[in-house]
Amino acid sequence: MIRPKALSPKNLSFLILLFLLSFYSVKAQPYFFFSDSIQVTKNGQILENAWAGGLNFCQYSEVDLNLDGKKDLVVFDRSGFRTNTFINEGIPNQVSYRYAPFYSYYFPKAESWLLMRDYGREDLFTYRVGAGAITVWRNTSETDTPKFEVQVPILRSNYVPNFLNLYVNAVDIPTIEDMDGDNDLDIITFNVLGGFMEHHKNISVDSFGHSDSLNFRLQTSCWGKVMESATSNSVLLDTCSYIGFSQEPPGTDMPDRHTGSTSFALDMNQDGLKELVLGDLSFNTFTILYNDGTIDTAHVVSQTPNFPVGGNPVNLEVFPAGFYLDVNNDGAKDMVVSPNVGSLGANIENNWFYKNGGETALPSFNLQTKSFLNGGMIEVGEGAYPVLVDLDQDGLTDLIIGNRGVKKTGEDYVGKIAYYRNVGTASQPSFDLVTEDLANLGLFGYANPYPAFTDLDGDGDLDMLVGRYQGTFDYYENSAPPGNPPQFTYLAGNYQNLFIGQNSFAAPQFFDVDKDGLIDLIVGEYNGNLNYFHNDGTATNPQFTLVTDFFGQLKTTSTYTNLGYSTPCLFRQNGETKLFCGSEDGSIFYYDSIDGNLTGAFRNISKTYQNIDEGTRTSIALAYVNNDTLLDMVIGNYAGGVSFFLGSPDSLGIPYSIQQPNTFLAEVKIYPNPSIDEITIQSFAENTIYTFKIYDMWGQLWLLGKVKGNQGKINVQALPSGLYHLELSKDYFRQNSKLVIK
Repeated sequence: MIRPKALSPKNLSFLILLFLLSFYSVKAQPYFFFSDSIQVTKNGQILENAWAGGLNFCQYSEVDLNLDGKKDLVVFDRSGFRTNTFINEGIPNQVSYRYAPFYSYYFPKAESWLLMRDYGREDLFTYRVGAGAITVWRNTSETDTPKFEVQVPILRSNYVPNFLNLYVNAVDIPTIEDMDGDNDLDIITFNVLGGFMEHHKNISVDSFGHSDSLNFRLQTSCWGKVMESATSNSVLLDTCSYIGFSQEPPGTDMPDRHTGSTSFALDMNQDGLKELVLGDLSFNTFTILYNDGTIDTAHVVSQTPNFPVGGNPVNLEVFPAGFYLDVNNDGAKDMVVSPNVGSLGANIENNWFYKNGGETALPSFNLQTKSFLNGGMIEVGEGAYPVLVDLDQDGLTDLIIGNRGVKKTGEDYVGKIAYYRNVGTASQPSFDLVTEDLANLGLFGYANPYPAFTDLDGDGDLDMLVGRYQGTFDYYENSAPPGNPPQFTYLAGNYQNLFIGQNSFAAPQFFDVDKDGLIDLIVGEYNGNLNYFHNDGTATNPQFTLVTDFFGQLKTTSTYTNLGYSTPCLFRQNGETKLFCGSEDGSIFYYDSIDGNLTGAFRNISKTYQNIDEGTRTSIALAYVNNDTLLDMVIGNYAGGVSFFLGSPDSLGIPYSIQQPNTFLAEVKIYPNPSIDEITIQSFAENTIYTFKIYDMWGQLWLLGKVKGNQGKINVQALPSGLYHLELSKDYFRQNSKLVIK
């Protein structure tokens, strides 16, 4: 009897892996990759970064992300703590940024504030949650894939004689800048009691002769010899003697706490001394403090409100924050201003760009736009709830987006629904904004209007049900003939007396859950559960009856909050019902085991599907947008924008890997595959040099290097037999492939 040869552990693992992969391929899980290939227009203008996800309350930093010598842009949005990355195309005298979310995937999760500052290269400074301090991440990137390592978990300073946490309030944005001209980074921050600013001098150059260290000493507890006023956004001059509130300036009410301030430094008059621009939580303008001291000892001798002086001073309703960086590639630093809040501020016309018509050390600011970057995006204010549906029934999928509300400076929130009509073709979709206020909902004081569409009256067109923040629903009848633009008429409030709870944020979806041929109603809410209303009526006269308010026995709440803000997206793939669900913390929940189990618990396959991170309060829509056999996905987020993800047959790679599919680089061929000793790279872009990375199925990096597109070779002899992930990259181009090594 011949015994079979025993399998080695390596070969056994490989066979098990192949079995698992074959199982999942049968299950045909949906996979998605970010794409901006679909054109979107507004008022006849192409939105250059349409799918970038919106911007609300932002902090701006420069960093060379792809190591091409040009300063790119990192934008941290306090609305959802979302880090956005933009590649600078470097066109002289122009703002020329292109959204590139691939890079943001590698940034650490941050809260409150994030600033990139150069103390050797552009490193990352962010708020240390719960500690009132700063964490510093060292930028250790060696390729065009960002890499950060924690350099200092909690930054400390010598308060003489004790080394303590260098204090920064979570609400504030400190100044991290070379204040004394010695080429290392100093820090200006308000002290624990508030009112006075501390100057923490970096003594790296003094101590070591180089600037790439973080060695701080408290230089003064009263930078500029000023104290912030408790009643205005100005300062009191020459008030250092009152530090500690041991006595009060005559006729002055001392503040009992620090409410919040932002600051940034710049040299206004080429004297080598840095002025400071202050924003205040309770005010909508800037005050500039003019420094007439010395390099070592700042002394503010005067101040001017309503900065910049002249026409169009900053006026952002609440808590403006300024950032000084060159955004138009002319060599002079410009000023970008945004509210430093997480909500309740203006969420459109809220990112102001002032072009510097002078020099970095002698600026002259001129307002260019109030919608820097987000003017080129799909932007619906705060909160975005997308729906993909053929609204005018012309055979093309349209995009409709509800929101929490639009808010301009000095105005209240106004809930609206935007309608982007598909004016392309079935295989090449293109969206054009028809209206930002479908059915004129903005006239009726809505909050959080969440739309759902189906034919509720059997006349062949799509009617609209609007979920309301109050937990009820409004019915809008469509009177337009099929194939014509919709004409919605308000027909009924409190539709069928359906109610899911007071102020529960009703998020409806129509879907035939039990496959009986009648459309049912599924509703998400702020508690994170789903409500299932079965249609007990007919197709032309639906009657919705609550079956359960714990559909699937699921909750989309996170560890850190009891809020869930579930937003359902049921769909069918190969006849099987599945569910994506958006949530408050931004996680995308994925469930199956739904068919035949409508009263049981659905199987939770993933709580963070594909590690997609689009910020907080996500909402998902699915459709076959480009007429292939793969579902595509649109994700809305709390920053008021949406992102588009193409369906992909390949589960490998990160969700932002495939970008710019219509780039000048052609698809790269890889052969032989499977391979034994080497693989060949073949591209029509023959002179292109790609960065390659080869990972195993568990994410471990095995090989990293460069390869030419013209018959370039990669030696893979060192790789054990198994299945791998090969990533090729060049600028915006990313291609991910499976690679089998025998």
